[in-house]
Amino acid sequence: ALGLRELNLTANTTVDLLASASIPGLVALDLSHNELFGDGPERRPESLFHSPTLASVQWLDLFCSGMTPSAVHILAHSTVVRGPRYLNLGWSGYDSPHHPPFSTAGAVALAGGPSVRGVEFLNLSGQRIGDHGVAALVRSPLLAAIRELNLESNDIGDAGAVELAECPRLAALRKLDLSDNPIGAAGA
Repeated sequence: ALGLRELNLTANTTVDLLASASIPGLVALDLSHNELFGDGPERRPESLFHSPTLASVQWLDLFCSGMTPSAVHILAHSTVVRGPRYLNLGWSGYDSPHHPPFSTAGAVALAGGPSVRGVEFLNLSGQRIGDHGVAALVRSPLLAAIRELNLESNDIGDAGAVELAECPRLAALRKLDLSDNPIGAAGA
């Protein structure tokens, strides 16, 4: 396991650090609370999600890392990342104009990605994926192995709650967090 939490890292500096450390068989990587992605060549997600060091990672924490829809797409379609069991993409947008949540576009990108299938724990809290993002997720094979799903603060309404309740792919689900969403009586 390697913890690189709150070090002010960018995607490129993280790749350089991982390459220099030569960590074969790395299983857990905590990059939470770093502004990894965004504007500028040093923050390009390709550099991180195509790093050979990630090939064996099963526990990937990108909480509050500035994930953008394009970064989510690159992660979900990476030829290096191979189905991490734990994936934390929560609050990666800080909910500010400089770091907006990845919203529906990020959920759609994640749902369509083969490299994140097999995830058992998925945190998308604070990403504002809405009902359309939920619809993309429930139609995706991504949720087949999900045991814990955190969708707190995602602007999910009645339609999204009903989609989740009726999703046959969620048979393995043991814990679902829908707190702080505008779900009414029709979705309860």
